[in-house]
Amino acid sequence: MYQQGLALYKILTPNNIFLSAFVNNSLQFSKCKPVVVEAEFKGHLDLSEHDFTKVDAHARGTPDSEACSVEQLSKHLTSCWEDHLDKLRSIYVWVTEHIEFDCEDSGDVKNHSADETLKKRKGGFSELFNELATHAELKTWKIKGKTRGIDEESAGSKESVDCKEADHTWNATIYKGEYLFIDCAWGAGRMNGKQFEKYFEPFYFLTPPIQFIYSHFPDESKEQYITPQLTKEEFLNLTHIKPAFFAAGLEFHDKSIGNVITTNDDVINLEVLRFQPDEGKPLYAVLNWEGQEHEVLVQRMVGYQAGSGFYHIIKKMLGFGSGTTTGLGKNYKLHTTCPSGGEGKLEIYVLFEGNKGPLAASFKVINKGDGKNHCSFFKTFKIPFKFTIHQPTHSKLQCEKDYKFEFTVFDLKEDEHPEFALLSPEKKLKKLNKKCKNEDGSVTYDLTTKIDQTGDWKLACSKNGKNYDLIAQYQAE
Repeated sequence: MYQQGLALYKILTPNNIFLSAFVNNSLQFSKCKPVVVEAEFKGHLDLSEHDFTKVDAHARGTPDSEACSVEQLSKHLTSCWEDHLDKLRSIYVWVTEHIEFDCEDSGDVKNHSADETLKKRKGGFSELFNELATHAELKTWKIKGKTRGIDEESAGSKESVDCKEADHTWNATIYKGEYLFIDCAWGAGRMNGKQFEKYFEPFYFLTPPIQFIYSHFPDESKEQYITPQLTKEEFLNLTHIKPAFFAAGLEFHDKSIGNVITTNDDVINLEVLRFQPDEGKPLYAVLNWEGQEHEVLVQRMVGYQAGSGFYHIIKKMLGFGSGTTTGLGKNYKLHTTCPSGGEGKLEIYVLFEGNKGPLAASFKVINKGDGKNHCSFFKTFKIPFKFTIHQPTHSKLQCEKDYKFEFTVFDLKEDEHPEFALLSPEKKLKKLNKKCKNEDGSVTYDLTTKIDQTGDWKLACSKNGKNYDLIAQYQAE
């Protein structure tokens, strides 16, 4: 199961336990590999083999009477566990649960003593964690450096990383020859403006170096624990990736995409591979431009794309069988247009619950065009199967012009396919024809026709040839 040159990837399951699989280290910087102690290293840590339910409950249920001193608290949190990971986890959960971000001190950079932190219950995350671990004879140490993410508006600029607010400390440990990171401050919650919001984030417990480097840059290069080490410039150029990106099993098709997208003609196209089998957590994206949100069309493309080769592992771990898509992911295309020249921000989210979900990745967008190619996209309706409209994608059509309508249906048995048609403003039907069955099992339909009337044109489907359900709508002018 373990392969040389593969880094740990985490998939978040509904019960909030991380399952571990493996991803090629070329996620964004193919040259990098994690540093390991060869004599001790047997393989990357697989947290799916570890159930922390009892450990977490024990840590969260710690009575105040057991937290009178660092030594007493450490004994309570760790003495009932034999496993090294359980001890670390118990400390992590207690610290993230009971210590708050000190907004005046930017969180964790002043020399708070462990005793002071325990008393005030603010700041000093890394010092307290380290002392609790030391009393339990666990090998951990503090690392000082810079982080990206405190100031999202300027994140990625040299100034944002060099400023005082970016100063931070975190912890590291070594487990069976593998270096892993722990950041209790980031695991305890997040900043909303100047207010701290409590939010338990398990991602920052034993995070592998290949993922941690996206947001944390140590003062001492050797403490990156990757080889070759990244320069500050390379660190600043990495894509802004959040835990949800890894949880959703995402990977950008362009491995060298960085964090800035530049276009000369208003148009932005971005391809994302997805290996997470849970289709109930769709991708959503938005373009923020001059204080306004603009829609981004997110659609699945036909076929599978080669990626990091771990889809088979994920399916096996989650009990979905071996499948036939080993090493392949579903390819999604993000398409949008800028309303004017200038700069904006593209944000990608994973909708874990209904229409809500965390930020997965973001890019600065620079448009050198003038906005003349800006357009809105077709309106869609809810139907009980997955589909992609390849063309036309613009909501507005020109009367007396020929158009090709091309439409693909995914994950639906062919004998269950309804009849597809284009409805004119006068509700006359023009049926779509089956174009081909694709290698991934999807079926593509198409129709070339002249738009000969102004008004609403609609793509629709029918099971009985009489009653039609709407799929998408266009406006002909």
